[in-house]
Amino acid sequence: MQCAKYVCVFMGVLFVVIFISGCAAAREPVMIDPMLLEHQPVTISILPSIDARRDKEGAKMTDLDNIVRPCVKKSLKKFRKYKVIYLDNYAVNHPEGYLAEMSDDELITLAPENVEAAYLYIMDDLTSNNKIISNSAQVKCRAYLIDPVNKKIIWKDEHSYSRGGAGLAYSFMSLKNDVIRDSIITMMQSLPKKGSKPK
Repeated sequence: MQCAKYVCVFMGVLFVVIFISGCAAAREPVMIDPMLLEHQPVTISILPSIDARRDKEGAKMTDLDNIVRPCVKKSLKKFRKYKVIYLDNYAVNHPEGYLAEMSDDELITLAPENVEAAYLYIMDDLTSNNKIISNSAQVKCRAYLIDPVNKKIIWKDEHSYSRGGAGLAYSFMSLKNDVIRDSIITMMQSLPKKGSKPK
């Protein structure tokens, strides 16, 4: 009887895990162009990230790309099956403040016309609260896939993610970096895998 009880508990936990995983895999993007569903690019070029926060003092960040680029590259190559290259510059030069205020249509101009598709990560907000007994962080961000040849955005997703906990162990964790990585991984779930076909 006791054994059957444990089996039921285990099956319940397994069902919850499978259900959650299924929900994650079925994530829908904010926008996706039908063209991307029909044909995915072979190579995706990663543009420099944009820190669009109005308040950069609340959670200081020395180099956003050091966190974003390796995570984006791994997600695109390992899980989405794309070839990846880094771009060091935008197609047009703009002051950082102007980059943060760009509309979606203006963001398209940042991608060079000689690439198949360009990935752009924008961080709109980042908060961090690190105390002796607790630690938490939250990020609000966007991601884009730009088709520079046809001059349009073919995929866009947005995410707001928070993480935290209490105890001395949490006070030593860099949760700012973790929430940024988690936001990238979550948004990447809605980007079609290379070679996939519309259902």
